[in-house]
Amino acid sequence: MKKLAIMLVIGWLMSGCNTPKPEMIQEEALKAVQSHPEIIKEHVLKIIRENPEVVMDILKEKNIEVLQLVEKGSHDLAQKRREERLKHDLAKPKNPKIDSTRPFIGDPNAPITIVEYSDFQCSFCGKAARTMHELVEKYPRKIRVFFKHMPFHEISRTEAMYFEAIARQSAEKAWEFHDMAFERREDIIKEKESALQEIVNYLGVDVTRLRTDLENKEIANMIDDDVKEGRSFGCDATPSFLINGVLVVGAVPIEEFERVIGLVEGKK
Repeated sequence: MKKLAIMLVIGWLMSGCNTPKPEMIQEEALKAVQSHPEIIKEHVLKIIRENPEVVMDILKEKNIEVLQLVEKGSHDLAQKRREERLKHDLAKPKNPKIDSTRPFIGDPNAPITIVEYSDFQCSFCGKAARTMHELVEKYPRKIRVFFKHMPFHEISRTEAMYFEAIARQSAEKAWEFHDMAFERREDIIKEKESALQEIVNYLGVDVTRLRTDLENKEIANMIDDDVKEGRSFGCDATPSFLINGVLVVGAVPIEEFERVIGLVEGKK
């Protein structure tokens, strides 16, 4: 914002303090900065300090342009940070715990392992879950996906408990529960465990064993460990993914996952 204000005032000064055209402001400002950068900077800062209302008037007149510039700057900064994080992780991948006894989809010997940190009540996580299925279907021998938990809501923690308890009976049914829970997210918000029970009945899960496993502290501790692990890797939002230790945050398009997978493979 400060840089923008300086550029606008430079253009205003160089145009004789009349109301110039936008292209004139840009052209004169660039010429001035390139010719005498330090002198112009000090001069403009002095004017801003002595006449702050001038800057405010210009910013008010150009409020839409300013907003567009701020939004672009915010987007560019976020992209820069993502690329810096990607470069760092490619050089020094994170090391999540991989337990092959936990439910996963894909080839058990796949060279690419994706660890997903998710919340059943996160709509973006539901979108990302579909992307994970799409990736595994597209690259059946290349990718395997482990589902871990970062519940931010009481009911989503309950859903995480159900997922892990059902997995003790059948990994396949656990993934079916996973898909149905995301599809019926709004029903579960309203009806809570009665909606979960409907899913359990549909899947034909052993209810007696399920109730016993839901009280098992090992499952509760597993979910707590998932949360701690994810946060230790900088996963402060859901969904977050580790692709062979490289962090990707958000329900990004499948093309972005493919890009990162390509970089991971290229590194090898």
